[in-house]
Amino acid sequence: MSNAVTIGAGSSAFTSPSDTSSTTQGVVSGFDESPSTTITYPTVISRQGTQEYPSQQRPASRISTPRQQSQGLPTHRTRDPSTIYESVKQPYSYTNGFHGLTAFLQRRFSPQKTLRIAKALASIRPSFISCTKTLKFEDLVFMEKCFQRTLWEYEDFINAYGTPTIVCRRTGEIAAVGKEFSILTGWRKDVLLGKEANLNVNTGGSSGNPSTAASSRGGFNTPRVADAAKPEAVDSSRQQPVFLAELLDDESAVEFYEDFARLAFGDSRGSVTTRCKLLKYKTRKDLSTTPDGREKLDHEIGARLKQHRLPRRGGAARLGEKDGKVECSYCWTVKRDVFDIPMLIVMNVRNRRPLS
Repeated sequence: MSNAVTIGAGSSAFTSPSDTSSTTQGVVSGFDESPSTTITYPTVISRQGTQEYPSQQRPASRISTPRQQSQGLPTHRTRDPSTIYESVKQPYSYTNGFHGLTAFLQRRFSPQKTLRIAKALASIRPSFISCTKTLKFEDLVFMEKCFQRTLWEYEDFINAYGTPTIVCRRTGEIAAVGKEFSILTGWRKDVLLGKEANLNVNTGGSSGNPSTAASSRGGFNTPRVADAAKPEAVDSSRQQPVFLAELLDDESAVEFYEDFARLAFGDSRGSVTTRCKLLKYKTRKDLSTTPDGREKLDHEIGARLKQHRLPRRGGAARLGEKDGKVECSYCWTVKRDVFDIPMLIVMNVRNRRPLS
């Protein structure tokens, strides 16, 4: 009590000596008798005149303000990651994925370039066999759960940053893509993930047989290769995403798989930074359009982009209109799972030419 009276009567007090009794009563009823707390309370009261506030009212008002503001904030994560562990019941069929990749490489590339890619993949095949030969069914299911859980985190990263990014499995099948990548290349997200028909016929002047590749697609997703001896092994309802090799021109695709063979079981924290050429998404209608119908096509594509909530054609959307290729620089790395097996490939792309 003596400390409170001394502070009220001293030269540093904020109230008149005549109000000492009232000030002291407010201090004693609301705070401890420590000097550190009694100095600040008279300061607040002196700015409010003679009106006194209970000791717990002001802290309560300060806390309630941000709580009311947070109620109106949008929720970014609309799903619970725990659902991944409940929904994943079967392992992912990487065998069908590699078979589909092999069939696509044979259709798309020349025999010489197909051989270079086959040699690169064959060099890491013994490592894959060695790492997976002891895995049981439960291990493979757990591996897929790890993939989906990691992909859940990467999707938040992709949506938060404006860098064109794609994520694919070790087979090269696209698993996640950002809207910036779709703006840059024209490949829509649903097409890349296998939810819509893949009508792309742009192979970048491939030395293979593009007409065969286009006709074999037949307006459907990237085809799967069925085992003639076991036709029931292929799930017809399984969505087939686009392969990463379909997004690259011939030389870029060959260099990617050669670098992937060196990095897959090499440096776990290593990355590759180089140049590449991405192929624009073009259908037969895009290639057969005459100059007179270009304006009409731009209007249709603009309406298509608006439907998918993408910016209209301009700048990035007009890149690669002449030869169907977009010159880019990209950086990618390989992330492994708990079994030290390459799980996914994360790739960031940057356009090399300024946008007009």
